[in-house]
Amino acid sequence: MPAPREDKGHPAEAGLTFPGSWIDQLQARLDRTSVGPWAVYGLTAVLLAGGLHLTHWLSGSLAFPELSLRLTWTGAYAPIVLASIHYVDGVAARSLARFQPALQATQDDYRRALARLTTLGRPSVGLGLILGAAFMWTLLRLDPSFLGLLTGEELPDSTLLLLGWINSTAILIGLYYLVRQLSAVDAVHRSAGEVNLYDWQPMFAFSNLTYQTAVISVVLISCFVAVFPETLQTPPGLSAAVLGLLLTGAEFFLPLAGLHTKLQGEKHRLLSDARRRIQSTLEELHQRIAAADVSSMQRMKDQLGSLLLEEDYLGKLRTWPWPPGLFLRMLGVIGLPILLFILQRTLQEWLGF
Repeated sequence: MPAPREDKGHPAEAGLTFPGSWIDQLQARLDRTSVGPWAVYGLTAVLLAGGLHLTHWLSGSLAFPELSLRLTWTGAYAPIVLASIHYVDGVAARSLARFQPALQATQDDYRRALARLTTLGRPSVGLGLILGAAFMWTLLRLDPSFLGLLTGEELPDSTLLLLGWINSTAILIGLYYLVRQLSAVDAVHRSAGEVNLYDWQPMFAFSNLTYQTAVISVVLISCFVAVFPETLQTPPGLSAAVLGLLLTGAEFFLPLAGLHTKLQGEKHRLLSDARRRIQSTLEELHQRIAAADVSSMQRMKDQLGSLLLEEDYLGKLRTWPWPPGLFLRMLGVIGLPILLFILQRTLQEWLGF
C-alpha cells in the first residue's frame, strides 16, 4: 500500500485523533511558501537577534556596532528550536514511510501513526507558555542576573525577559515534543506485525530519526555551553552538561529497544526451528547408519551441511535496529563534547581562571 499523503496542516481531514497545534499549522503554511521554511526561520532569528542588539545599542549598554554572541544566541534560540522541530518532523515522516512494509497498517492507522510522530497536541503551546513563565521565574530566582545578560536598563532588560520567556517556552515545548515523538516511535514498533530479519531496510528506518534527534540535542547543549562557558566553572554545572549529553544517548537507544526485543524473539524462533531440523536430520542419519543404508547417506550429509550453514547464517543476523557503524558514530557525537567539557574544566582549574 503506498504511503498516504502527509497533511500535517489539516489533521481533521484525515480523521486523526491528534489535532495539531499552531506550530503544526505554521509548518504547513511555511512548507507552501515560495521561499521555503528555512529562509523564514533564518530571517526570524536574524530579526530577533538584531532587535535585541538594537535595544542594547539604544540604551548604551552595548556600543554600536558591537555584536554580542550571547545576545545573538538568546535572540535566535526559539527560531532554532522551531526549525529543529520542523526538520525532525520531515525525518519522522520519511522514517515511517520506510517502516510501512513492516507496519502492515490500514490507511487510517498509518495516518494516526504519522500524526503522533509529527504533530503537537493543540493545548501544548498554551500550556508551554504558562509553564514557560513559571520556568523563567524559577531561573530568575536562581540567577537574578539571568546569566549576566540583564543590564539594569529598562528597554534591553524588558526585551530580554520577553525573549527569555519565549525561550523558556521553547525549551519546554521541545522537551515535550521529544518525549512525545520518541514514545510514538516505540508505539509504532510495538504495533508492527511480524518482523522480517531478512529485510533490514524497514528495521533501520527509525534509527535515522533517533540519531538525528540526538545529534540536534548535542548541538544545542554544546552551543549553549560555548556561548555561556561559565556554566562549566562549577561541579553542578559541569555535571548538568555531561548528564544532558548522556541523556541524548537515551534519545537514540530507548525508542529502538522494543524493536530490538522483537527482533531478538524472531531470531530465537528461527534458530530454534533450524536446530530442530538439524536434530531431526541427525537422528535420521543415525538410523541410516545403523541400518547400513549408505545409498542416501551422501544426500543426508549434504542436507545436514546446508542446515548447519543456515544455523550459522541465522546466528550472525543483527538484532540491533540500526545500520553497522551508526552506534559508534553516536558514541563519538556524545563522547567528544563530554571530553572537551571535562578538558576545559580541568584546564580552568589548572590555570586558575
